[in-house]
Amino acid sequence: QVAVAISNLLANEELVAREGQKTRQLALVNELTKADNWPDRSLGIFRVLQTLLPLDHLRYFFWVDGVARDECIFHRIGYDEYQTLDEVDFCRMVDVPLTHYQAFRQASAFFEPHLLTGANYATFWQPDSLRRGVERVFGLQSAILFPLPLADHRYLLITLASRQPNAYTPQHVAEIATLLAGVGPTMEALAAHEEVRALKDQLQQQKTYLMEEVQ
Repeated sequence: QVAVAISNLLANEELVAREGQKTRQLALVNELTKADNWPDRSLGIFRVLQTLLPLDHLRYFFWVDGVARDECIFHRIGYDEYQTLDEVDFCRMVDVPLTHYQAFRQASAFFEPHLLTGANYATFWQPDSLRRGVERVFGLQSAILFPLPLADHRYLLITLASRQPNAYTPQHVAEIATLLAGVGPTMEALAAHEEVRALKDQLQQQKTYLMEEVQ
């Protein structure tokens, strides 16, 4: 009977875990679809992920045709207060030249999940001036790097970080993988939609310019 009770308990825990995962996936889809730009969507993702793991800092950028672009950074400064930074803000705060940071970002692009704690985390931020600046300003001590594949060899590269040392485990990485895989199609559709919209805007600008030239 003890074995049966333990088996039932484990089955119940697994059921609760699956239901929690589905609830978070639905919450993520809701956050993604109710916002009309990636910074707002990402802030919604930040809030949902906070229910799953320790999270003080979220950074993402798109990797398109071998180039990093459209980076945005969120840093938690209160219970539900977040500082939104772009690359210029970030470099000013950590006191490194923008060109140095852009070179770091380009060189450190990742296409497999990585769990960074302790010495592994310290060596991620290179050169040393960048590492010291990040430690001084944000106090981050551990991170998960997670790439979300999109179509046409594009990626959304996400860094989740915590002020806590050893905040993350391989189980966290697996849970993030399952969670984001469930909303991957939604994110891909949104990314494609934004590219089409950007192309339309570009064509409209070209059309306006040509009309002005004719007149």
